Amino acid sequence: MNNVLVFCPHFYPGYKAGGVLTSNVKMLKSFGRIYKFYVICSDRDLGDKKPYSLNTVYNDNGVVVYVNGFFDIVKSFFSCMRINNIDVLYLNGFFSFYYSILPLVVFRFLRFKNVRVVLAVRGESASTALSRSRLKKKFIFNLLKYFGFYKKVKFHVSSRYEFDDLVFNLRVDKASICIVQDPISAPHINSISSTLCNAKIDAIKIAFVGRISEVKNLDYALRVLSYLDFNVIFNIYGVIEDLKYWSKCQEIISHLPPNIVINYKGAFPHNTLEAELSTNDLLFLPTKGENFGHVIYEFLSLGLPVLISDRTPWFDLMSKGVGWSLPLDEIEFFVSTITSFERLSTYERQCLRERCLIYAWDFYNKFYASNVDFLK
Repeated sequence: MNNVLVFCPHFYPGYKAGGVLTSNVKMLKSFGRIYKFYVICSDRDLGDKKPYSLNTVYNDNGVVVYVNGFFDIVKSFFSCMRINNIDVLYLNGFFSFYYSILPLVVFRFLRFKNVRVVLAVRGESASTALSRSRLKKKFIFNLLKYFGFYKKVKFHVSSRYEFDDLVFNLRVDKASICIVQDPISAPHINSISSTLCNAKIDAIKIAFVGRISEVKNLDYALRVLSYLDFNVIFNIYGVIEDLKYWSKCQEIISHLPPNIVINYKGAFPHNTLEAELSTNDLLFLPTKGENFGHVIYEFLSLGLPVLISDRTPWFDLMSKGVGWSLPLDEIEFFVSTITSFERLSTYERQCLRERCLIYAWDFYNKFYASNVDFLK
């Protein structure tokens, strides 16, 4: 059994940091019987000032060490490397000083032998991600590359889409990249056993799930809703990452017609998120870019359809009859799609939900048939 030391900015019981946190939590749950994991992460959730009441957690999936600050991280790093005979150092992203750059630099200077380094890109090579502080990020990456810190590093990407971004935007050698889809959990149900209510529904419930930031494109979703002439309850889930952007969205909300009801619900802990999301009818996420998109799979695994942009790896939704992936430059396509969804009969919605669940089970089974040894 290989021993894997994981550095990630945030981990369970946190829930506000989005896909990176989710990917690492599910990696431990999915592969804890194949690899022995040791995780070093922040002692608090994203944006929180108060730390968890935890120092170290031991469970069947691995050991999690919660740290705070430079010296705490370095001490934990040395302790794990010295005691646990680490085979793989697994980093998340390029640009976190404490949880990517620092461990990589320390690792290279101390020249640990027979330890492989895997760096999960986590969407940071995408043009939309690099557009923020582009010069600074390019400088950091090229500086580390010039001094050989990325030599023999295996770069983990989640899709061919992310592979192309990494090669084009950061000029990474194709031979050093491996494509492995992010770990996922099994669908929550085996079949849609309960029938939808036959009574007339007063309003369809549409969910937007993601950090409140430009890349998730909430303002675009709100503009689409402004064209609808039927009743919609629009539930927004996620941490407000950009206050200026949220103010822009609130301005759009203030001018929406009365048939569009907006509920900002914030972020939900993982143990309550499933039940909350299942109260909706449709996910609407016109994102400007996703390297994977855990929430897309989450909705499908609940037997719920998704409406997203064409800037994700989920290209087969329409051909499988489980959702829609549309270009952002055609806003009328989104309007007409939601309108068509609202007009579906109870039976048609039931069939759609069944297809979503079948698709999710097939997606899950294919992943674990091919990716169980990606850290070996």
